[in-house]
Order: sequence, then structure tokens, then C-alpha cells
Amino acid sequence: MARILIVDDSIIMRRNLTSILKEVGHTIVGEAANGTQAYLQYRIHKPDIVTMDITMPNMDGLDALKQILEDDPAAKVIMISALDQKSKVYTALRNGAMHYIIKPLTADKITSVIDSVLIKETKQEQTIQTQEPQEAAFDISNEEGEFIISINRDLYVQDVIVMMGAIHGFLYLDDPYICFKFDKYNALDEESLTKFDAIINKIRSSNGRFEIRAKNPSFITRLTDKDNQLRKSFEINEFILK
Repeated sequence: MARILIVDDSIIMRRNLTSILKEVGHTIVGEAANGTQAYLQYRIHKPDIVTMDITMPNMDGLDALKQILEDDPAAKVIMISALDQKSKVYTALRNGAMHYIIKPLTADKITSVIDSVLIKETKQEQTIQTQEPQEAAFDISNEEGEFIISINRDLYVQDVIVMMGAIHGFLYLDDPYICFKFDKYNALDEESLTKFDAIINKIRSSNGRFEIRAKNPSFITRLTDKDNQLRKSFEINEFILK
């Protein structure tokens, strides 16, 4: 379980977060009502994760994120934002935030994002311990409001689980658009393929839009065999689904 610092100018929001996080076994090491306090609390407690509200007095969440990362580039900060703050969320992600949660907050949203960040951290620690560095399975970038997931190597089950956790937060945005780019690596074992198909179905059920880019005909065939709805609109070199 994680040691967490909660940053929000609303005492009610801090209490709600504290209650949810304690209930699933996390430890709250500190609270802060603005960015200045957050920076000081981070230096004192060195938490595993920070939940950071964006809009706060004195110093907002973006400036606090910047200061914390300047001190500790490995800091894991999850931004908390209202729906009308998309541009600030994208800025935070570009500046080093690990993830974000869109208000209104629910226990499912919070625990899902926290778990996805912890899973990623655990994988990184295991890689270091075994002294077998491996390229990240995928990268996520934001291009004018569209999330681009670029596959860097063959995907395994744990990679797809981490991807699912990352995408979960995007689905709370209004009309999310996600592009999967399998330009170089098209290998998915059967279990990974099943979980990837679950991601596609989750995007559909959330009224999101998505695009899949691939160049390997056999990979496309396997994917469309798994999901009949994909088969209706694929092209061999590059197929687009919306």
C-alpha cells in the first residue's frame, strides 16, 4: 500500500479522499490546502504518491507539480481536475504528472488510477532489481486533445493491464479520442489480445472514439477475428475505427 499526500483547498474534498484511500489500505502522511504547503509537505514526508488539485489559492497545482519535480524528478503526482480544465490537465501530463482524475470523484475512479500508478512503479522496481532494463511497452502523448498510445515493443498481459489502467482516466473526459499505433510491434498472445479487446469495448461503452493503426495483416486478422465489430471497418495497411 502507498503513503499518500493529499493536496486540495477544500477540507471536504480532503476528508473524502482520506476516507476512500484509508478504506482500501493506504496511509495518509499529510494534507495541504495549496501548492506552497504541498511542496513543503512533500519535502518533509517524501510520499509515494501525491493527489494534487489543480485550482488552489497562493500556488496552484501546476506550479506545485513543477517545484516538486524539480526537487524529485521521480515524484508520482496525480492531478485532480474539473471537466472544464482539460487544457490544464494536458499541461500537467506534459510537465510530468503521472495520471489524473476528473471530478466528481468516486471510489472506483480513485482506486483505479492509484492502482495503475502503483503497478507501473512495481514493474519499474522489478526491472531494476533483476538488472534487466526493458523499454517501456508503450508511450502516451497528447496531440491537441487526442491521446496517442504508441506501442514500443511486443505487449504482454501485464502491459495491457497497465494500459487499461492508464486509459481508464481518459474515459471520464467528454468525447475522449484514443489512437493506438502498432506501427512496429504487432505481437499479442491470446490472453493479451483478449484484454486488449476489453479495452476497446470499454472505450465503446463510454462513448469514446478510437483509431487503430497497424501494418501487419496477420495481426489485423487476429484482432478482427476476436472482435467482429472491428472487422466491419478495417483496411489492410491502416484501419480507422470511430
